[in-house]
Amino acid sequence: YMVSLTLTYLLCLISGASIESRLSLNSLLERIVVVFTLAAGQLLIAIQCLSLLVRLNGAWLFAANVLLTALVFLAARFWPRTPDRVSWRTLWTGDWQEIATLKREPLVLLLVAVALVATAVHSSLGVLMIPLGDSYHYEMPLFWIQHRTIDHFPINNPRINCISFLAEALTVPGFLYLHTAAMFAVISVVAGALGLGVVYALARRIGCSPGASAGAAALTLGFTD
Repeated sequence: YMVSLTLTYLLCLISGASIESRLSLNSLLERIVVVFTLAAGQLLIAIQCLSLLVRLNGAWLFAANVLLTALVFLAARFWPRTPDRVSWRTLWTGDWQEIATLKREPLVLLLVAVALVATAVHSSLGVLMIPLGDSYHYEMPLFWIQHRTIDHFPINNPRINCISFLAEALTVPGFLYLHTAAMFAVISVVAGALGLGVVYALARRIGCSPGASAGAAALTLGFTD
């Protein structure tokens, strides 16, 4: 089942990368965010389509993502690449050299490290606290799987099927294949790390130094309650 879980998310990422490779994005962070967003979009589309057929289960979800990835891959072949696109290696080298300049500011590096650890801990503890708070976040994927659809079905808590949330949809493979809610923590950590990167990039865009940008990212997202 771990293989099915991994392949399902991998298929979504392949689709996202296939589309992103045709776009003129010459920022490493922008490319990663776009791939992540497109991958999440494919998973949500697959879940919504299967819900219309009342076929939301492990086998059908995997098959739907295989089909969607194949369609995206074929469509991307007819979409020409932009001539001004910079290679991933070049972008990675440039960003790594910029990050390396932070070695001259050890306090900033320490702050960023603490922020990353705090984000991971906060995400993990947040998952553990869901049953004690808004338990419907856990209940939504479970009820969807039970009824094989995210469409309306009789239930006492109307929040379960009055709206579908992307965050809960992203955890459905974890419940289907491994019967675990651990994907809440994994996705939260990934999203938190991307959030730190987005704030860093925005600060750089307005002219802040790498050190000031890293500090801004850590302060705004590393210590949320």
